[in-house]
Amino acid sequence: MLVIIISGNENKEKAILGLMFSLHTTIETRVILFGPSEKLAAENDKDILNMINQLIDKGNIPVACTNYAENNKISDELLKIKLILKPVGPLISDYIKDGYVPITF
Repeated sequence: MLVIIISGNENKEKAILGLMFSLHTTIETRVILFGPSEKLAAENDKDILNMINQLIDKGNIPVACTNYAENNKISDELLKIKLILKPVGPLISDYIKDGYVPITF
C-alpha cells in the first residue's frame, strides 16, 4: 500500500489518521508526505512527530517532496526529523507500477 498524506494544519486529524493507518497496517506500506503535510511535520507538531518516529523505528522512513520542501524553505527541518527528501511525482508513479495501491489522507 502507498499512503500519501497531503492534509496539513487545516485537517490535522486526517493526517494523523493516515499516519496511524500506516503504523497499523499488516501489509507492506510506503508513506509519502506531500504539500501541507510536510509543513505540519516541519512545524514540529508533537503528535505528527511521534508517529513519524514510530514509523522510522519500524524501518518505514517517510518520504517528503524535495521540490515542495525547497520552495517552502522547510528542507532543513524535514531532514532534522530524518525524513527522506525526493521528487515524489516519479516516486509515486514507480510505486504504482510496482503494484502498490495508493490511498490518500
